[in-house]
Amino acid sequence: IWKWFVFFCFSWLNPLLQLGQKHRLEKGDMYSVLPEDRSETLGEELQRCWNEEVKKASKELWKPQLSRVLIKCYGKSYALAGLFEFFLVCCEYLQLAPVLKQSFMHRSYLRFCAVFWPYYFR
Repeated sequence: IWKWFVFFCFSWLNPLLQLGQKHRLEKGDMYSVLPEDRSETLGEELQRCWNEEVKKASKELWKPQLSRVLIKCYGKSYALAGLFEFFLVCCEYLQLAPVLKQSFMHRSYLRFCAVFWPYYFR
């Protein structure tokens, strides 16, 4: 089952890896970024949240906090990634990593998922 899961998750990456074996990758070889992941879109979202925070702070007479804005904008996705990473650390501490490696998938794949998990659940 996990072999099929890994195949479906990473089959889109095979052409890029094959191209990278033939020659050094250049900017034009890379896939384009999703519209919701562009810096303009993320910056506008952060600006909107910041403006809301400033309005709310001026009404209630306290200073706006960037940390509150970041948590409001991106907290859910990073909390989910944090829980996943916490699960991996617990498995490592309990020495379940070898069992997981044998029965499920490689540790490097799990780290890959932990890093890119927030992008799948926005």
